[in-house]
Amino acid sequence: MRIPIFLAVTFLLLVVSTSAEPGFNLIESHINATTGSGTTLNPSFRVNNTGTTGLNINFSGLTLSKGNDKIFIISLNNVTNLANGSSQTQGFSIDIPKQQLNGLYTGTLTANSNASNSDTVSFNINVTPTYDANVGFSEMSLGSARLNSTHTRSFNLTNRGNANLTNVSFTFSESGANLKASKTNFVLQFNQTEAIDFNITVPALFSTGNVTLGTLKISSPALTKDLFSIRANVGGGIIIEDLDVFLTTRKSESDSDLDVADGRKLNFGEEEAGPGSELRFNLNIENTFSNEEDIDVNDATVLVTIMEIDDGNDIEEESSKFDVNADSSQEVDVIINIPYSVEEGAYDVLIEVEGEDDNNNVHTAQMEVELEIDRESRDIAIIEASISPSRIKCSGSATVYSVITNLGRKAEEDVSFQIANEELGINYMQRGIELSEIPSDDDNRFSKSQTITPGKNAKDGTYRIELKAYIIEGAAWETKRVDLAIEGCGEAKEQEEAKEDKEALKEEEIGESPQTGGDEEQGETSSEEEIPVLEPETTQEKTLAQQPFFIIALVALNAAIIAGIAFFAKSFFKK
Repeated sequence: MRIPIFLAVTFLLLVVSTSAEPGFNLIESHINATTGSGTTLNPSFRVNNTGTTGLNINFSGLTLSKGNDKIFIISLNNVTNLANGSSQTQGFSIDIPKQQLNGLYTGTLTANSNASNSDTVSFNINVTPTYDANVGFSEMSLGSARLNSTHTRSFNLTNRGNANLTNVSFTFSESGANLKASKTNFVLQFNQTEAIDFNITVPALFSTGNVTLGTLKISSPALTKDLFSIRANVGGGIIIEDLDVFLTTRKSESDSDLDVADGRKLNFGEEEAGPGSELRFNLNIENTFSNEEDIDVNDATVLVTIMEIDDGNDIEEESSKFDVNADSSQEVDVIINIPYSVEEGAYDVLIEVEGEDDNNNVHTAQMEVELEIDRESRDIAIIEASISPSRIKCSGSATVYSVITNLGRKAEEDVSFQIANEELGINYMQRGIELSEIPSDDDNRFSKSQTITPGKNAKDGTYRIELKAYIIEGAAWETKRVDLAIEGCGEAKEQEEAKEDKEALKEEEIGESPQTGGDEEQGETSSEEEIPVLEPETTQEKTLAQQPFFIIALVALNAAIIAGIAFFAKSFFKK
């Protein structure tokens, strides 16, 4: 009996031990997927609890690799309280970036339970190649162009696909344009940008006017695509032969010039166009009619328009009218000012020339460029400064009017403003001015009307009143000046000096005895013109002894002497 009992106990222990054994497995052994770039995969797998106890399971190895390139698994949650004998589906996401290099990416997902057992599932994702390239714009303008003329332009070509482009070349839809590119049959690597120069000729037999010459295309074994169209103002009596743009900033009196080709961004090197800048467009307008044709273009104008730069509105300036004779040219300037309230960004600039020939035919030419506007991190400006009236009497006053604005990208919370002239004793200061960084906000500007009055020691003259704006106390960020003319301060002094001259003249006349002579002497006249003399006042002068104050002082002095003698005599006899 002992042996069967022992065997039974052993069997029960084995049963109990086996029933408490934890275990799980990932039902799928591998997951395969094929997709293009710029997509999201949502695969799943099942976790099966094969043991007799509940389990918590976490996952690792969430990266798929192809050499140095990676793809990452996202949104995979851990499993908690998976009951014994049950299974659960685990879904997750894998984002394939738009420019993920093509190829086969592999990885291994590992599941670990709280019971120290694990299982794995392999992943294979094949990213298929996509081919694409672009230049960042859809149209390029040659500007004014003659028939059979050749023009040089450039563009940047970027590989926007996820695979290399081989045997890249370019074609043009208009065969007569004879397009020649600086590079051909080259490899454009994945995510690479290549600068391309090209020459294009306006066909000798082509339509005149503002026309589309054709479309430039990229060609390779894997990709054929239209890149951009090319336009030109062909023929006509006038063309824009040359364009120079000069930049004057608020902080620089010197001009920065740029020789411009149509369709190019204006780049002034170290200088940057910003709020309050001035642009001078210098154009050379050519009449393409020959001397034999003898057709003049008259009453021509140049119109420069910057699109949507003034709070969404265009600003434009037009030149004076001018004539261009046949086979000659005319230089024209157009000045345009950038608004103080301009936002940062790129703005299209359209330049249009229009005139009329001797036969009343209208001739036009156009050019387009791009202007980049930048705002400094911190910048304030005094955009208005005036004084009224500008001329006052010595005892009068004037009002100084000023406007300060924030041109920077940051808000200013402690701007100071000063109106001062040391000679006149004027020193007005206001601190703690807050200015918003948003040009359209009312709080972006601060205006001030301040009455000023010259000090008592003012003299006739013109004085320069300084207006200073400070971001940092003690260091003027910007200074403006207005002139104030003061007159009449010397009138009182002149009147006093005139009175003294009169009195001196009277004393001189009283001190001199009148000279008498014979009839001959009295009858003589001087060759010099007689100068009229103002008559002195009729007040009779008195001698010092006749003055009342002198008599009073003399009596007081005598009394004081007698009193002093009496005092000393009394003291002497006491001793």
